[in-house]
Order: sequence, then C-alpha cells, then structure tokens
Amino acid sequence: MDSAEETNHPAPHTSGGSTEAPDMSVQAKEYLAACINDLWQEFETQAQDMSWMAPTHRAVPSQALGRIKSICQHIPELFGAMQAVGATHSAVPREALAMALKKFRVDLDPYECKEVVTMLAGIANGGRSGFDSVIRNRKKGGAAPASALPWGAGSE
Repeated sequence: MDSAEETNHPAPHTSGGSTEAPDMSVQAKEYLAACINDLWQEFETQAQDMSWMAPTHRAVPSQALGRIKSICQHIPELFGAMQAVGATHSAVPREALAMALKKFRVDLDPYECKEVVTMLAGIANGGRSGFDSVIRNRKKGGAAPASALPWGAGSE
C-alpha cells in the first residue's frame, strides 16, 4: 500500500480530480468562515475589554492602579501620561488620581498632591496650555491670579 491509500487522502498528482476540486473548495470556504468567525469573536471580546475606559465605569481600585501604572510606564512624557490617565479614569476623583500618579511617576516627586490635582484640572480644562500654565505658575512660586481679565481688577 502506498501512503496515499493509507491516509485516505488523494495524492496531489492523481488524476480524476474534477470531483475532488469542488469538495476542496467547499472545505476551504468552511475553514475560512470558521477562521473569520473566531477572529470576530476575539475582536468582540477585546472590544468588551475596553469598557473600563467609559466615563461612567467605576473601577475597582486595584484594577485602576494597575492600569494607571501601565499607562505611566508606557508614556514617558509627563503631560501625555497625565492626560491619558485623566481621560481613561474620568470617574475616579482627581485627588485619587493625583496620589496614584505620584506613586508611579518619579517626575512628580517635587510636587504636592494638591499641585498634581491642579495639573489634572489644567489638562482637563485647557489641554497642553492649561498644563503648561500650572507648571509655569509653580516655577514662579506664586498663586494663580484672581482674575486674568482686565476688567475684573476692580475697574468700575
């Protein structure tokens, strides 16, 4: 017996393949359909895993800390890391985010927790310029001006 008869699979060089070609085509289509179905299920599972980023999601503290740590490790720039943490954990109070950020970012060591909260607020309200404003103000050592508008300085 040759190997083609033992495995019950026709050898590629055998003749009379007109009846086998449609069977292979059907098998290939079924295989591709199964692969696509598996990929689609994997995609849906991964999409469900992104639910933690929803603004209304209430994270378990240990999970949130793990995600914040991962964000801080993967984004080297301070602004980018703080922006990503603020955007992905918007339901978490800024005070808690500030403590977590200080824990995982060495470049926040010189700042107090209150200043980190102000940075997060600056990022949320003013983006990069708001963040830079908070940093500049801290370097000057002063408090934020009461009114930045010219008519708010008591000119009645």
